[in-house]
Amino acid sequence: MCHFTSLRCGKRYNVTVSALAGHCNSSQAVGNSIHTAPCPPQNVSASLMCANNTAVVTWAPTAGAVAYNVTALGRDGDIKSCRTTNTSCKLPMMHCGQEYTITVTPYSKTCSGFRSESIIYTAGPCPPNNVAVALQCKGNVGTVSWQAVIGAELYVATARAADEHEHTCNSSSTSCSFTDLHCGETYSITVVTFMRGCYSDPSPGKNLKTAICPPINLAGHMSCGTNILIIMWDPSPVVGVTYFLVSKKRGGANTTHATTDTSYSITSMQCGEHYSFRVITQDSTCNSSLSLPLEQDTAPCSPSNLATTVDCGTSTGTISWVPGSGGGTYLAEAVGAHGHRAACSSNRASCSVKLDCGRHYTATVISSNGNCNSSLDTTIEFDSAPCLPGNVFAQLNCSRNEFAVQWQGSLGTETYTALAIGSDGYRASCNTSGTACTIKSLRCGQTYSIAVLTSSVQCGQIRGSNYMVPSAPCTAANPAVNVDCGTNGATVSWDGRTTQQMNLVTAVDQLGQRATCNTTNSSCTFDRLSCGEAYNFSIVGVTNQCRTPTASTMGLTAPCVPSHVVARLDCDTGIAMVMWDSARGATSYSVEAMGSLGHNSSCLTTDTLCSMDQLRCGQNYNVTVAALHDGCRGPASETVVVTTGPCPHSRLEASRDCASNAVTVSWSPGRGTLLYNASVESLASSHSLSCSTNGSACNVSSLQCGERYRVSVEGRGLTCDSRPG
Repeated sequence: MCHFTSLRCGKRYNVTVSALAGHCNSSQAVGNSIHTAPCPPQNVSASLMCANNTAVVTWAPTAGAVAYNVTALGRDGDIKSCRTTNTSCKLPMMHCGQEYTITVTPYSKTCSGFRSESIIYTAGPCPPNNVAVALQCKGNVGTVSWQAVIGAELYVATARAADEHEHTCNSSSTSCSFTDLHCGETYSITVVTFMRGCYSDPSPGKNLKTAICPPINLAGHMSCGTNILIIMWDPSPVVGVTYFLVSKKRGGANTTHATTDTSYSITSMQCGEHYSFRVITQDSTCNSSLSLPLEQDTAPCSPSNLATTVDCGTSTGTISWVPGSGGGTYLAEAVGAHGHRAACSSNRASCSVKLDCGRHYTATVISSNGNCNSSLDTTIEFDSAPCLPGNVFAQLNCSRNEFAVQWQGSLGTETYTALAIGSDGYRASCNTSGTACTIKSLRCGQTYSIAVLTSSVQCGQIRGSNYMVPSAPCTAANPAVNVDCGTNGATVSWDGRTTQQMNLVTAVDQLGQRATCNTTNSSCTFDRLSCGEAYNFSIVGVTNQCRTPTASTMGLTAPCVPSHVVARLDCDTGIAMVMWDSARGATSYSVEAMGSLGHNSSCLTTDTLCSMDQLRCGQNYNVTVAALHDGCRGPASETVVVTTGPCPHSRLEASRDCASNAVTVSWSPGRGTLLYNASVESLASSHSLSCSTNGSACNVSSLQCGERYRVSVEGRGLTCDSRPG
């Protein structure tokens, strides 16, 4: 036997053995082949896969290898290995942050190959060490810190409560803060490292107890008579806490009261004040944040400086006062010496009550804020208005607009004044020593309060009475009508000051058809009157007793819509003739034609037909007709469509094919042409041929030899044909 050295790895060698004797070799050599061990794998690399902190090792295939063994040796002595028939292998569960030396050894069917050169691989990141947590009571801020991890790109801290609610904060340094933690919770805080696209396992959890919660359900009970307030709240779930009640009077500074109870009484509070209350809970570690506020008003202060005025005509008394602080609503009551009671309420500084005339009254006013009333220590005494003559009656004379007033007289000699006070404040009167007189110079369209005064009764103030009579209605002046041409609505208006009368407006057309509109204003609108009608509009003012003379004006509504519109095109001249039936109320007509390519044309006529000679070839025109009168344009008719003739073609050419005696006719198409017919006519005989197409060329074959031909093309449109050319 013998040994071969320096053979190359991964090769196949053929081996032969021959026998030698003297000067001769054996005639038959014994042959065989051998495979050398596989070469070391090349291009070995390792990459990190996040799941299970796995190293993915890859390499180039080695000749003769049927399997590979991958070995990773960590600096901490950890060994990971895998065997595969492929050119990649996964090594899971690597120790975090460790450096590994990785080699790949190939195997053939007979022996182990040469090991690859080693590579250095660093496993996935480790979680941070020395994690510490701290709480900042103010703001309930939790801070977490840790020891840096070499190569870390980012850290993510997570705070998880018992109810699985989570808060997170990110940092590229070695600390971060949670600013949105819930009060009264215990959080488990962990930190993970992010590096090379992967997150580490979480660090061991650290517990952080947040600040205690503030009290909830604050409520207040005010004793209105004593102005003593009791504030109450729900107890804290933590035992042994102290509560601090913080009160703030509107416009004042904070005041703090400490207690271990869940209520607190505040005495000596002033009337008419508004307070805001909050409560803080304190345990051995922190103060809570402030609770939600409780807004509380003390009892309102009593109104002051009561005063009264009485009105003779209406027998009313007006009670006024200076409002007390904190009052929202005021309740006033007048009690007569004869037992009569009258009351009113107001959120202002006065209100009025109905009194019996000629009586002595005592008035009391209290204020209320919805929860408490003020004390009953504000009163005033006064006399109601003196009694006036009774059984007053006024009869209106409609034509003269006068009141004939009569009443029941008094004993003795008296001079009487009958007074009429209008709803607009105007006053008129008449004087007599009897029991009747006539009030003249009244204003129309008003409601008058009638009162009768006597010379023996002194009335300090009279603003009206409980007996009211309307004067004669006003006649409409300068009536005018404004017609809305688009809707055929009409608004009738007239001159007139503000009155309380009803105005009846009537519109009557030439056939006697009526429409009505009622209003208390100086204008009235009719919707959708008949088109093309001349209307007579009349206005009459009415009350329960009287009617005014009629005021009238005329108005013409918008003309009606033209009907049966027809448009016909003359193919020879290109002129479109538009015709329609006449429209009621029209003095002229406007015809509009709008082309499909943007060209528009119009005509104005007093007839019921119109010739449109400006239309362009090869377009579809939408044609409408509208009726006009005196600048009022009626609605447009229904649209009819007219299609003009096709535009002429151009650049006619004929190309011969001498071998087949055929000709190809081509042209540039004209707009609006649907079909072309090309004709080829012999100049020497009657022989002719043709072809048709919707394109821009066609072929004519079977021409006779030696002939001269004339070529022409004719186009056909939707309604007309183009001229041959």
